[in-house]
Amino acid sequence: MIRSVPAYVRAFVAFLLLFVGANVSAVPVIWTLEGVTFVDGGTASGWFVFDADLPGDQQAITDFSISVDGGDTATFPPITYVSANAYGNVVDQGAGDYGAIFSLSAPGETRGIRIPAVSPLTNAGGTLAINPAGAGAGECYNCGPQRSFSGGNLVGSPVVTITSAATTTFVLSQPGSFTVTATGAPPPAISVAGALPPGISFVDNADGSGTFSGTPTAAGSYALTITASNGVGVPAVQAFTLVVAAPVAAIPAPTRPDCWECTLRPRARRRRHRPRAPGTGAG
Repeated sequence: MIRSVPAYVRAFVAFLLLFVGANVSAVPVIWTLEGVTFVDGGTASGWFVFDADLPGDQQAITDFSISVDGGDTATFPPITYVSANAYGNVVDQGAGDYGAIFSLSAPGETRGIRIPAVSPLTNAGGTLAINPAGAGAGECYNCGPQRSFSGGNLVGSPVVTITSAATTTFVLSQPGSFTVTATGAPPPAISVAGALPPGISFVDNADGSGTFSGTPTAAGSYALTITASNGVGVPAVQAFTLVVAAPVAAIPAPTRPDCWECTLRPRARRRRHRPRAPGTGAG
């Protein structure tokens, strides 16, 4: 007979699924400026990291580097907007006015660049055309003179992330291997800094992964730094520990008695014949 699941169990499972679903976030996307030009012949290049799945259904720009150059450099000197000198905010005004805005943060400085896209930024990535007709689209210097965009795109791809464990263990004098994995578009190159154990080498597989392999000849703990980079945005860096451990000594199996009676009846007490004292036997 199949019994129904108690109501309190169903309620707990529903709560657990809701909690897990609310706390699973997509990977942030790095949006790269592609072919972005101003009407005066200047250019804008660089990238910004956008995350639409922050706690509380918030979205934000978490890092950026936007450079402008060329065109009317007398009015718009070349500059790079980074988190050290500027603020980055999400634009979501609707009707083709989505994207990002970056403003210099120094006291009294009002120079900024507003980059609207034709549709909202998401963690799905893809290619979005810049909307030159968006409100405030372009760059202004002290928000007086302004130059508009003539075209370009925002191209979104996953942020480079190292997905493999931060430690592994090899056994002294025994061959072994460990694969480092990372995600990103295009697939990132993997490099390692630090002294490897003697007998161990590292190879970048040119597909977003790399492999430690070999036969270690010296025990110890080796601190390394793994870097994954694809030339888009900031590289991913991981503190990595490679341990070379001595082999575990084999424990001998316990021996068993060699007599059949002890084996079959290990707890039985064997009866022994005891001779009677003189004069106690039957007459």
